[in-house]
Formats: sequence, C-alpha cells, structure tokens
Amino acid sequence: MSTFLIERPRRPLDLSGLEEYGDVAYIFEDDDRRPSLFSTDAYIKAVMGQLRLLAFDPEKDYFVLTGPSICLALGLLAVTWYADHTSVKVLAWNAPTSSYVECIIDTKETEYESTSESSSTGTA
Repeated sequence: MSTFLIERPRRPLDLSGLEEYGDVAYIFEDDDRRPSLFSTDAYIKAVMGQLRLLAFDPEKDYFVLTGPSICLALGLLAVTWYADHTSVKVLAWNAPTSSYVECIIDTKETEYESTSESSSTGTA
C-alpha cells in the first residue's frame, strides 16, 4: 500500500501523517521531464504512464490531494481514468483535526438525475 502525490511539495509540508497509509511515492520527481500542464492530453497520458510504471493499484493505494490546483485536477482525472471504472481512494488534509481523511471516489458508471427544474428546461 502506498500514497501517491503528483510531485514533491514546493513549500515545507508535513507529510508524516501519510505514513499510516503506506509508503510515500511521487508520480513526478523534480528532475523528470513532463509535458506542459497546458497540453492536457499529453500531461494526463504522462501521469497514467507513471502510474503504470510505479504499479499504482487503485484497490490498495491512495492519491493524495495536495499540490498546485491544475496538477491536482489533471492528476485526479488521470487516476480515475487509470482506475477504469473502479473506486479511487484519496487522502485529503483536514485542517481542524490536523490529519488526513480517507475519501472514496466511486468512478463506476453512474447516472445522476438533476433535481433542479431550471436545468431540465435549460433556463436559469
């Protein structure tokens, strides 16, 4: 079991709480070449390639929600696609308790119904 971060934090960040969830792994190391964030398809494919290389297992491993927003968004998208319609385990920092909290993102195909009348009519 491991915890995966997109990259090493650029500012001091206490990651010691992640130890209870497994070894800490970085999808990209500082010296790795990677596509620009603005080449979203290429960036997502690079993340997915790294997940394969690092043997990410969506049933056992965690994706840590930390880092630059755009990296995080694209990384989470890549992880959910990589999981191929299974659940993805993520860890989010809970400031009031100063601890990481496990969250499950269910990526199985699910249909959601709108509860808003305006969205069903297309009006605001």
